[in-house]
Amino acid sequence: EVHYLNGVLYIDGIGYKEEFLSEKVQTNNFMFVDICNETDCPEGKIPEGKYLVLGDNRTESSDSRDPNFGLVDKDQIIGKAIFRIWPIGSLGGVN
Repeated sequence: EVHYLNGVLYIDGIGYKEEFLSEKVQTNNFMFVDICNETDCPEGKIPEGKYLVLGDNRTESSDSRDPNFGLVDKDQIIGKAIFRIWPIGSLGGVN
């Protein structure tokens, strides 16, 4: 169960402040039903094998909030971050 309200990402009712996002990044509020209807996502839950993805540059990212993008199948996720180049102060390997 996922939604975003007033700068806080809620997952299963628990709020998460996304500290990694720049203060300049504004994320518009959304409810899960805006991303996946009740037929495809019974009880407002992400189906097994699907993922909701959010870009870190929210105003420019194409991610699950875009109706043309939506939830992503597990087999479509092929990359893995191993090294970060930006912000420069966090340059290095990713755990």
